[in-house]
Amino acid sequence: MKKILIKIYNRQHLTLQELNEFIDCILTGRKPEVTVYDGTKTTEIAYKCKEAFETNELIRL
Repeated sequence: MKKILIKIYNRQHLTLQELNEFIDCILTGRKPEVTVYDGTKTTEIAYKCKEAFETNELIRL
């Protein structure tokens, strides 16, 4: 399945599936399955992985 990317502000991209999920949450009033906390934690882990790679050391999370 081909992914369609939609360019949004600040050079970030959004897949069509993510956009549909967002719109559905607005229209139905439900909360998204992925929370801001999930996104923040994922970003933190990604930066720690990058740091571990660059320093060749184990990094505690």
